[in-house]
Amino acid sequence: MNAKRERITLKEEIKNGLLKEILEGDFKQAQFLPSEDALCARFQVSRSTIREALSALEKEGIIVRRQGAPTRINRKNLLFGLNLNYLEDPYQAIKCCGAIPSVELLKVEQVEAVSVPEICELLKLSSKEKLLRVDRVWKSGQIPLMYLKDFIPISLIKRPFSHQDLEYSIKNFLSEFCDEPVDHAYSEIEAVEIPEEARSALKVKEGTPVLFLKETFFNEEGDPLFQGFVYLVQGVLRVNIQRRKI
Repeated sequence: MNAKRERITLKEEIKNGLLKEILEGDFKQAQFLPSEDALCARFQVSRSTIREALSALEKEGIIVRRQGAPTRINRKNLLFGLNLNYLEDPYQAIKCCGAIPSVELLKVEQVEAVSVPEICELLKLSSKEKLLRVDRVWKSGQIPLMYLKDFIPISLIKRPFSHQDLEYSIKNFLSEFCDEPVDHAYSEIEAVEIPEEARSALKVKEGTPVLFLKETFFNEEGDPLFQGFVYLVQGVLRVNIQRRKI
């Protein structure tokens, strides 16, 4: 197995394990996480892996770390739902609202980049390239909340995968099957008329207001990795943006 891929996968596993404990496990009522030594013993991994997982949670605003102080769980941030300041997956956002997340994979297909010129421009692709289009709908129980349409350059994919690998997180897919960890994203919020495919997936009437996000995801070097479009029905999920003084 590729060493980079193995390290990233283990970090994500520990990060998700910590988040699960914070949301519904032993740390559900806690204000602080145990020490790094205690977490190493609990998860049977190295200190460097624990630190990588903690760093990922810190970037998402789930925890606050200060030198010489215990790691504080940011309960206030957990209540907001979808926080645009951090790279969080829909599962986490829905779970934080007290709902039960589920996902339905609607479509996985190859498309010619020339057929979606906007994606070519955003991802700096040649019109001759091919893209993998992935459509999903995230739900609370059986209630549709988010319709996601993602485009991944086929040239990035380095190993065989199944449709199931695309269900949960495209960011995790990029790490595991492309060796390309997502470092940051640029998101635009627009007012749009909801297209038929989104309206059908979300089971809403024509004219229903939705929030539309156009997101481009990048690696650490600033290279664009994939393009996502999100249509969000307001209600269960609240969207939060933190604004700080300059």
